[in-house]
Amino acid sequence: MNTLTIARKELNSYFRSPIAYGVMAFFALIAGYFFYASVLYFVRRGIESSMMGQSFPMDINEFVIRPFFDLSATSSCMVLRRSSRSCGELM
Repeated sequence: MNTLTIARKELNSYFRSPIAYGVMAFFALIAGYFFYASVLYFVRRGIESSMMGQSFPMDINEFVIRPFFDLSATSSCMVLRRSSRSCGELM
């Protein structure tokens, strides 16, 4: 129950400040750029391989999905570091 109280306080403090919306918008822009760049890289590799006559199976998970979720995992670790620091200040 104590964990839920701390999580509620953290979420309230995040969403009441306008800085949080700026940070979320910035993260959405950065994540969108990296997703677009990885999809573009995947499409270019597919076009290049088809032009050269090499039709090997390309895995979209390896080129697009995995790098995107690696970025998401890294950013969520940064959020957890920030929230644990806030929890330390509360106690």
